[in-house]
Order: sequence, then C-alpha cells, then structure tokens
Amino acid sequence: MIDCIKNVSKKILGNSVKISVVSFEPKEIVPLVQKVSRAKLLVGLTEGSLSSALFLPKDSAVVEIFPHGLSQENTPFIRVS
Repeated sequence: MIDCIKNVSKKILGNSVKISVVSFEPKEIVPLVQKVSRAKLLVGLTEGSLSSALFLPKDSAVVEIFPHGLSQENTPFIRVS
C-alpha cells in the first residue's frame, strides 16, 4: 500500500512532495507528533492511527482507507470522524 501511495503521489504532484512513512507501533510519542504536526496529508487505515490527526496543522487533510468488508457498525472511529 505504501508503494501505491508513493506512486500515485508522484504522478499527481511530481517529485515536489516528500513522503514519510510513520509506524504507530508502540514508540515514543514525541517523534510521531513532530512528524504529523508537519504533514500536509495523513493517510491511514480506519481506527487508531487516524487519531493522530489531532496533531495535523491547519489546512491539512486526512484520507481514511476503509477495508472492504469491514462492518461500519463495529467501527467506532467512523462515528467520530
């Protein structure tokens, strides 16, 4: 999925965009918040990792990837977003 996002971004925006991949596995929170707070776009699967959108700067965007077949009724983050 990461390669797909990088390829689409390059085709649309050229090489003027820097793409960083951030893992939200248990790590120190400060470096993650620093990266997200400089992002223009946050792309992630539904649920927990998108909670970092709280740290996005003004005028940023979020793309939520919702897996096919996942029940929206059992996905509490959708009600929040």
